[in-house]
Amino acid sequence: MTRSPQGRTNRLTRPSIAVAAAVAVTAGVVAAAPDAKTAEPTPKLSLIAASTSVTLDSWKDDPGVYLDLGTYLTSENGAFELQVTRKSYKDPVVA
Repeated sequence: MTRSPQGRTNRLTRPSIAVAAAVAVTAGVVAAAPDAKTAEPTPKLSLIAASTSVTLDSWKDDPGVYLDLGTYLTSENGAFELQVTRKSYKDPVVA
């Protein structure tokens, strides 16, 4: 059985073309990806304290304490939404 030079070249060229195509696709994806500087910032939640101190009030007749931390949750660079449901007032809230 004899092999032609054209068949041998063809077997060497196919893997070379596949490698070149893979490199070209990878380079295109990397070039199309946005830079960290130009990408839009992701949404962020922040907890803001209204004061630097907290006072706990308690009464002898009532167990426990009433606590108002005076903190606020803010959403930056995007919306913050909770979607919660429950079947009835007796069932727990499910997020």
